[in-house]
Amino acid sequence: MDNCLFCKIIKKEIPANVIFENDQILIFEDINPQAKKHLLAIPKKHYKDYLDFSRADEFEGFFSEVADFAKELGDFRLVSNCGERSGQTVFHVHFHLLSDEKLGSFGR
Repeated sequence: MDNCLFCKIIKKEIPANVIFENDQILIFEDINPQAKKHLLAIPKKHYKDYLDFSRADEFEGFFSEVADFAKELGDFRLVSNCGERSGQTVFHVHFHLLSDEKLGSFGR
């Protein structure tokens, strides 16, 4: 996608503080952190959102890689917004990894 922020980060057209990278996944620091540690995990292939990505061949491998990486974080929250009304602002599927502090509970 020519205009996608995360595709530009993948192509190194926009700088990011990359924490982990391989041929299928990129994990980098969020520029507007909502926790002490706030990382974004994205597939390198463009998918609009979770619904689009959930049908992809890379889906299982992506989460296996994220799980291996996340073991280093200890307790963490994994969040993905799907659609504009949910708060998704970049329409390249991404997962927020939030850790290093007590996070509030949803719906309690």
